[in-house]
Amino acid sequence: MPPCSQGDTAACAPGLCSHLCLLSPVHPRGYKCACPEGLFLLPSGKCAELSIVYAEEKAISLVQVGPGARSRLVQKWLEPLHLQDVDWQRSVLYGTDDGGTLLRVVGHPGRREAISTGLPICSARVDIRSGDLYWLACNRKDIGVSRAPGMAPRILHRARSGIQHLFLDWQRGALYWLARGQPLQQLSLAGGTPQDAWNETWPEELPAAMDSKAFTLLWSSASGLRALSLTKRQAVTLSPSWPHGLVAAFEPYLVSMNGTALLLWDRRTLTLVLAVPAVDVQGVVTFVGTELQAAPVPLPAPTKKESALPLPPLVATSTMTTTTTTTTTTTVRPTTSTTRPTPSKTTTVPIAVHVPTSKATVTPTTTARPTLSKTTSYDDDDNHNHNHYYCSAHHLHHKAYAKQDYHRANRCSRANQLRTSFHLRVPAGQPAPCQSHEYPCGLGTCLNASLVCDGRQDCADGSDEGGNCSVPCRLPCSHLCHPSPQGPRCRCAPGYRLAEDGVSCTDVDECKERGEGACSQTCLNAPGNYSCGCLPGYLLEPDGRICKLTGPEPTLLVAVQSEVLSYGLRSGREKVLLATDKERVIFSLDYDPVERKVFWVDLGTESIRWQGLDSGKKGTLVKGVRSDCIAVDWVGRNLYWTDGVAGQVLATHLGAAWRGVPEYTVVLDGDLDRPHSLVLQPLAG
Repeated sequence: MPPCSQGDTAACAPGLCSHLCLLSPVHPRGYKCACPEGLFLLPSGKCAELSIVYAEEKAISLVQVGPGARSRLVQKWLEPLHLQDVDWQRSVLYGTDDGGTLLRVVGHPGRREAISTGLPICSARVDIRSGDLYWLACNRKDIGVSRAPGMAPRILHRARSGIQHLFLDWQRGALYWLARGQPLQQLSLAGGTPQDAWNETWPEELPAAMDSKAFTLLWSSASGLRALSLTKRQAVTLSPSWPHGLVAAFEPYLVSMNGTALLLWDRRTLTLVLAVPAVDVQGVVTFVGTELQAAPVPLPAPTKKESALPLPPLVATSTMTTTTTTTTTTTVRPTTSTTRPTPSKTTTVPIAVHVPTSKATVTPTTTARPTLSKTTSYDDDDNHNHNHYYCSAHHLHHKAYAKQDYHRANRCSRANQLRTSFHLRVPAGQPAPCQSHEYPCGLGTCLNASLVCDGRQDCADGSDEGGNCSVPCRLPCSHLCHPSPQGPRCRCAPGYRLAEDGVSCTDVDECKERGEGACSQTCLNAPGNYSCGCLPGYLLEPDGRICKLTGPEPTLLVAVQSEVLSYGLRSGREKVLLATDKERVIFSLDYDPVERKVFWVDLGTESIRWQGLDSGKKGTLVKGVRSDCIAVDWVGRNLYWTDGVAGQVLATHLGAAWRGVPEYTVVLDGDLDRPHSLVLQPLAG
């Protein structure tokens, strides 16, 4: 940690930051709040999660992206709703029905109200500050506004050609729209005449999204994924090929959909981060709720009501904790990188968290076991019969098991799983769902199928006995057939999954479904099983999954006040490698494995110093620098550091020696806002 006076120590007082408080000598307040990966820092010092609200025909769901991403149902109706926007400041949803009626769903108990516009509406955006609602009529030419509190409609602009996309940047107070053959248009919310926001014309009907956080417009086409900076008015190609489409964007994320899932991508690497099972998505909205002070919108008497579930507040919240960093660490890396870290286990509802691999797969998985509702309705649309089957946790209302009746019962069982997976909020801390060779007890535990209907109550609630246990099995099961209180059921051996026909079993490809959670390096799938392997120079651990280095023991270097300690990551041995004057605290450090030198920042002398671990020699690389972080490029033989005050990243050669004149190069300069941390990938250049 940096040297600090009594006032500096008080800078990180409890409650200032919700997660991490980092003492910073270059920050005007003496500290800086930080958030874990996946969270967003708010002006108050709190960390918030990214919220994704999406509509599936007759339901609205909320996904909160962060450590342990989770999803929950927000609303459901008897009629379809096309989600248009979310006023997260006031807990109001805006949407349209199939006829173009503009609707809003207000707080508790989630009443659905029609907003009069005089025209069918196909797109709407809300101004978070004022509560005004801006909309695009289905004629694709009229842009109007319904101003709070009365929501009286007024036409703002009539376009010459059909508008394909309407965007609202409430933070900067402007409307943007795209029309074929026209430049990007901009109109101030205060009124006036539209202006060209970009000099190039919009080519055709293309998926597009506005990232209000990055003030960027993104779109995908046959030429790839492109991004237009509205600040610089410059467009760049993020990827020459992008077949996934685009529905929303919030830096550093992109959102697309493929018909069966909602996909969240890392915009920086274009790798898949999250996959949420979703069918027939009717609108997606992304936001991070801030502590913006906005006047509430008085709500008129509803003109249309419909029974709905309560609408909980949508503003993300976080637990208040304060963590003070007291040490600085770095790892002494051998020439070959160490094994990958094991992904942490989280509790979620059906969401596929995808760690990028060589073959990206989108596989929805379930890591929390939902509690089955007592009665669930399922519509059987086969042959348009529209028959309703009602399922419970322990009974299916079909007694005969002819092939036709069996498939009806099987559909009912699948419906029960779908309904409970998507329509119930799952309490945290529950175990994973039952596998195909297990039986789900009524209280959520799993039981080996061989113990069902054996005359003994193995489930705590006795749900594994009675009912139709005595019905003989006549199903053409490919693996096993077990009796159950619901009648005979086909089951599969471990490593297999029951197919949709309910009788055959298919192999589970653990390598694809578990991603890097299956093996730390290489994974080979086999029928009913899989095996892990290691790259040259690594040895498979006894757990059969983790690979470890076979060479010298990796060592962790830790700076504690004025000393640098080494910790053996296998043996746990601790050793003091070097010590400076007690008045000079080591702030940031890194290691050069080629010459076995430790480099660190000496804030007392505003210099970057070094010491050889073998020879004990010491030296000064450069003086006159105020840096929060340094990083060694042991391949290119350079040292990089950040200058938060100047907003720069600089570099000098590792072989340089201080001769009274600074010898370094400015690597990055321009759009950097107080850069703090710095990470290099020397092998990747």
